[in-house]
Amino acid sequence: MKFGKSALTVLSAIAFAGAMAAPAIAGHPFRNTDKFLSNHPDVATALEQNPKLIDDPAFVKSHPDLAKFLKHHPEARAEFREHPEHFMHKAERIGGAHN
Repeated sequence: MKFGKSALTVLSAIAFAGAMAAPAIAGHPFRNTDKFLSNHPDVATALEQNPKLIDDPAFVKSHPDLAKFLKHHPEARAEFREHPEHFMHKAERIGGAHN
């Protein structure tokens, strides 16, 4: 019986920790950008080849959906600058999913 209570306590703690972490995971800063890039493989490919394009006004202007996304998610540009490795090879993963 003691083992059962201990196991229940541990499982409860794990479930509680998971429940507390879920909102943080759901709101992860990369989530919006990942979704955008998944839906815009041409932009994903271009940014993979040249990550500095995220700061190129001509590139952004030539991709109206990207301009709109960056307007509504200004943190995405900073995410991309600070963590370009997260987005690298994104186009390969996207391309593999569509093939």
